[in-house]
Amino acid sequence: MTSRCIQLLEATLLVALVCLAHTVSAKANLPGTKPLTVEGDLAEHMLDGAHRFLDRKLVKTGNSRSAYWKNSASSPADLKKSLSGNQAELARVLGVVEERVAFAAPNMVTTTTRPAKVGSGKGYEVLAIRWPVLDGMFGEGLLLRPTGRDPVAEVVAIPDADQSPESLVGLAAGTALESQFARRLAESGCRVVVPALIDRTIRAQSERRKRVKVSNREFLHRSAFLMGRTLQGYEMQKVLALVDWFAKENDLPIGLVGWGEGGMLALQTAALDPRIDATCVSGFFGPRENMWREPLERNLFGFLNRFGDAELARLTSPRALVVEVAKGPEVVIDSPGAAPGRLTTPSLEEVRREFSRAKALTPKVDRKSKLELFVSGKDGQGAPGGSKALGAFLEILTPGKVLAKSGKVPKAVAPLPDSSARHLRAFREIDSHVQRLLDESHRIRSANFQPDLSSLDAFAKSAIPHRKRFEEEVIGRFEDDFLPLN
Repeated sequence: MTSRCIQLLEATLLVALVCLAHTVSAKANLPGTKPLTVEGDLAEHMLDGAHRFLDRKLVKTGNSRSAYWKNSASSPADLKKSLSGNQAELARVLGVVEERVAFAAPNMVTTTTRPAKVGSGKGYEVLAIRWPVLDGMFGEGLLLRPTGRDPVAEVVAIPDADQSPESLVGLAAGTALESQFARRLAESGCRVVVPALIDRTIRAQSERRKRVKVSNREFLHRSAFLMGRTLQGYEMQKVLALVDWFAKENDLPIGLVGWGEGGMLALQTAALDPRIDATCVSGFFGPRENMWREPLERNLFGFLNRFGDAELARLTSPRALVVEVAKGPEVVIDSPGAAPGRLTTPSLEEVRREFSRAKALTPKVDRKSKLELFVSGKDGQGAPGGSKALGAFLEILTPGKVLAKSGKVPKAVAPLPDSSARHLRAFREIDSHVQRLLDESHRIRSANFQPDLSSLDAFAKSAIPHRKRFEEEVIGRFEDDFLPLN
């Protein structure tokens, strides 16, 4: 259960106690009540009741979302307008709210002892690059650039959090040959960028708190969440900065493809940005009602009130979405001081059910929308990056283009980038950006909170929008009526 849910339930309990105190003061005897006879730990009973209450709420979220998704638009223009509010809310929930730094092109990462070109494959070269994203924050990764020909499409291939760009390309161990989709797309003539993500390595908090161990991703998400940001949002900004570059440099089609955490980021980014023509999601798609069981960095305040994967898919239309049902990353977070979390692969039945919801959400006015589902292996437990899904993705991006037959892994021509140093830079840049937001937060509060102090009535009236925002966006609100006192 998240801290905000606990705060909300405690606040609700406090209101009930205030009502009870008022009743007791008005009348010594309470009609319709009886002595409390519950045995055992009352705090445990209260916590169990809170869990049951929230479980019921989670089950109902799928039905309550329908109020935000109307399919009555009569034209593509009307449809775009009707979806813009949902996209704005998604951006707010994810914390994708800051203007990105403009840049002409990524920089090559090179030193006096290591050139930027680190590998060479059939029809492409591999370069280490770095690009600006937000103030003081950069993205880093590998660029697979076609040689001797112009690229047919621009693609961001997003790995899982525990998967390095080098392994997805084939320059390092860790990714099976058939799942190196970044390399496959480069062999087919695409210009591909593979960004590096923050990994899930468990780390000690400090020398003083050695027993408290959380993952790198949880550590960064905890502080970002308090500033209205998320780790997902920061990594999406790195992807969107590449989309900015692609869109400014040429008119080629733009695609996103990802597996695991990368699949999640690809889907959410495509839901926000209409410049992305096609998206391929592998090892991530299904019902999200149990996202609270996942690692803490997957927790998003208010997300389920309006969104599930079907709704995210809805936001990608009339552009294309290819879903590959494949085995996803299997992760268990169970260390002292960390929020327990687990990642498992959704069943084929669960994915198909969510995919059917996405199809049902697509109105008839979106006739050009393409939603395709592919199953890897038996019951969707096969390897990601299969030729069928990847070929369909490429054909949508560039009609008539056929996925090239898989070649050999690229040959390293120079020492590979220091992945540990690269990860440390990324970690510190995100952490520093959050701390700068914290340093400036008092100025933002002062600018936003300017109540009318001319009279008590004027103050009460001017405070209404602030109370509303605090209730809906900070603490959260349940609209259930209180039960009778017992």
